[in-house]
Amino acid sequence: MMHGKRVLLSEGSSLTARETLTVLGRRGVQVEIVSASSAPIARFSRWCRRLHHAPAPATDPIGYLAGVDASMR
Repeated sequence: MMHGKRVLLSEGSSLTARETLTVLGRRGVQVEIVSASSAPIARFSRWCRRLHHAPAPATDPIGYLAGVDASMR
Protein backbone atom coordinates (compact mmCIF):
# COMPACT_ATOMS: atom_id res chain seq x y z
CA MET A 1 0.00 0.00 0.00
CA MET A 2 1.12 3.56 -0.70
CA HIS A 3 0.36 5.43 2.54
CA GLY A 4 0.96 9.16 2.71
CA LYS A 5 1.00 9.65 -1.07
CA ARG A 6 -1.05 12.47 -2.57
CA VAL A 7 -2.08 13.06 -6.19
CA LEU A 8 -3.73 16.06 -7.82
CA LEU A 9 -5.60 15.01 -10.97
CA SER A 10 -5.73 17.74 -13.60
CA GLU A 11 -9.13 16.64 -14.86
CA GLY A 12 -12.11 14.82 -13.35
CA SER A 13 -14.80 14.75 -16.03
CA SER A 14 -13.75 11.66 -17.99
CA LEU A 15 -14.32 8.00 -17.25
CA THR A 16 -10.56 7.55 -17.40
CA ALA A 17 -10.13 10.05 -14.56
CA ARG A 18 -12.82 8.22 -12.58
CA GLU A 19 -11.06 4.87 -13.04
CA THR A 20 -7.67 6.36 -12.18
CA LEU A 21 -9.18 7.85 -9.03
CA THR A 22 -10.60 4.46 -8.01
CA VAL A 23 -7.32 2.59 -8.57
CA LEU A 24 -5.30 5.16 -6.65
CA GLY A 25 -7.85 5.47 -3.86
CA ARG A 26 -7.93 1.72 -3.29
CA ARG A 27 -4.15 1.80 -2.87
CA GLY A 28 -4.39 4.39 -0.13
CA VAL A 29 -3.43 7.42 -2.22
CA GLN A 30 -5.19 10.66 -1.28
CA VAL A 31 -6.61 12.07 -4.52
CA GLU A 32 -7.79 15.60 -5.18
CA ILE A 33 -9.12 16.96 -8.48
CA VAL A 34 -8.78 20.27 -10.34
CA SER A 35 -11.74 20.97 -12.61
CA ALA A 36 -13.53 23.82 -14.34
CA SER A 37 -16.78 21.89 -13.90
CA SER A 38 -18.62 22.16 -10.60
CA ALA A 39 -19.75 18.54 -10.84
CA PRO A 40 -17.21 16.34 -12.67
CA ILE A 41 -17.98 12.61 -12.56
CA ALA A 42 -14.97 11.87 -10.34
CA ARG A 43 -16.35 14.19 -7.65
CA PHE A 44 -18.97 11.59 -6.80
CA SER A 45 -16.43 8.90 -5.98
CA ARG A 46 -15.82 8.05 -2.35
CA TRP A 47 -12.10 8.26 -3.16
CA CYS A 48 -12.23 11.94 -4.11
CA ARG A 49 -10.79 13.81 -1.15
CA ARG A 50 -11.38 17.33 -2.48
CA LEU A 51 -12.41 19.24 -5.61
CA HIS A 52 -10.53 22.41 -6.54
CA HIS A 53 -12.18 24.81 -8.99
CA ALA A 54 -10.12 26.47 -11.74
CA PRO A 55 -10.95 28.19 -15.03
CA ALA A 56 -11.22 26.01 -18.13
CA PRO A 57 -7.72 25.52 -19.59
CA ALA A 58 -9.00 25.95 -23.16
CA THR A 59 -10.39 29.44 -22.49
CA ASP A 60 -8.05 30.68 -19.73
CA PRO A 61 -4.80 28.69 -19.65
CA ILE A 62 -3.01 31.17 -17.38
CA GLY A 63 -5.95 31.19 -14.95
CA TYR A 64 -6.01 27.39 -15.00
CA LEU A 65 -2.29 27.22 -14.15
CA ALA A 66 -2.80 29.76 -11.36
CA GLY A 67 -5.64 27.56 -10.00
CA VAL A 68 -3.43 24.46 -10.09
CA ASP A 69 -0.63 26.39 -8.41
CA ALA A 70 -2.98 27.55 -5.65
CA SER A 71 -4.27 23.98 -5.20
CA MET A 72 -0.76 22.65 -4.72
CA ARG A 73 0.01 25.06 -1.88
